[in-house]
Amino acid sequence: MEHYDVVVIGAGLAGLAAGATAARAGASTLILDRSQPGGRASTDECGRYRFNRGNHALFAGGEAEAVLGRLGASVSQVPAPVERARGRVGDRVSILPAGPRRLLTTNLLGTRGKLGLGRILGGVKRWRPAEVAGLTIGEWLDRFHLSDDARAMMLMFVRLTTYIHDEDHASADVAVYQLQSAVTTGVRYVNGGFGSVVDELATAARRNGADLQTESDVSSVIPADAGATVVASGRDISAGAVVLAAGTPDAAAALLEPRPAAWARLGPKVEASCLDLGLRAGSLDPLYGIDRPIYLSDHALVAQGLAPAGGGLVHVLRYLALGEETPARTLRESMEEHARMAGVDPAAIEEHRFLRRMTVVGATPTPATGGLAGRPDIDSTGVSGVYVAGDWVGPRGWLSHCALSSGEAAGAAAAQSAGDGAGTHTGAARADRRTSV
Repeated sequence: MEHYDVVVIGAGLAGLAAGATAARAGASTLILDRSQPGGRASTDECGRYRFNRGNHALFAGGEAEAVLGRLGASVSQVPAPVERARGRVGDRVSILPAGPRRLLTTNLLGTRGKLGLGRILGGVKRWRPAEVAGLTIGEWLDRFHLSDDARAMMLMFVRLTTYIHDEDHASADVAVYQLQSAVTTGVRYVNGGFGSVVDELATAARRNGADLQTESDVSSVIPADAGATVVASGRDISAGAVVLAAGTPDAAAALLEPRPAAWARLGPKVEASCLDLGLRAGSLDPLYGIDRPIYLSDHALVAQGLAPAGGGLVHVLRYLALGEETPARTLRESMEEHARMAGVDPAAIEEHRFLRRMTVVGATPTPATGGLAGRPDIDSTGVSGVYVAGDWVGPRGWLSHCALSSGEAAGAAAAQSAGDGAGTHTGAARADRRTSV
């Protein structure tokens, strides 16, 4: 039977960060995935265009940048074109009030709305996310007594920074944390697509000595006295420690029996529909829906390596409410209409792709579960030596920032656990990266 100090299940952002971290700590490390690395963070080649699986961006600073830096993963980024953004109310389009000057000149808000929005945004740097973890987003906004137009604008900013279209269940600390990050450090698009982050992490994992194997379908993790046995595509692999980075809570729980008790009260998934358009020519300014949960951005407007010279790469994203079952055709038609409103010429569309329902985040923090700080810990599986990582795990970050921070923490803990276990390899065996027993 093969034996590794650490086996990581899943080669998305969390899994790659876990594998690279464990290998860097000196543990013989195996990363398994049924498909190519990346998962929901992948970038797909579609003709002459590179489509992200969703609308991916990184917040400058924060957990993601710190983890990537520690792993030696260099990612080329450019600021998102916020200064060119527009907002939409019905058929009315105007500049988005993303700063004091733009707030004064937009016609998307009345005088009272401008004053209210200016007041709330002026205090962003003083907000304390933990203080509102016990409130829903809606309850938090109610405290400001905003006019209807200003409240709708704030909900748009919340959707834009969190991808959450749910003011009645999600905890307010998520919104406060993300809005602070957007205002203080800014948002970045990735040159070459978000898959560039995946490539850098995979390179870092291999450079540190991890063995990355695809086409490996893991069916179960069986606890043992020291570590666990991972059953994958007909192989039994002995592991000193395991990191579950399979994506959603359901995917991780399917590998364990019974489902961890700490995951029983998790909030719902954050979901979205995505329409990607490769344009032969033209560049478009971002267009955000104020009175509808929709968003459009041409990443090729600023980022390189996404479209041929002179072309555009447009992402349209429709935020889905909790339990929303709008038919695919209706969703797509609304997204195509928004694209036309933004200036997309249907005749210029060379490539297109529609993703009906994508998981954005595996579980939404709620007041009942303690908000961001109440998310499951990396050791919440209830099984000694088996850890979990993902965009719904651990107290730090949101979206990719949470995935990377929990992946790094789980990888470090798994390497430590394997090193403390009875089945740990000698230094000579670790130099060979794996052994057979």
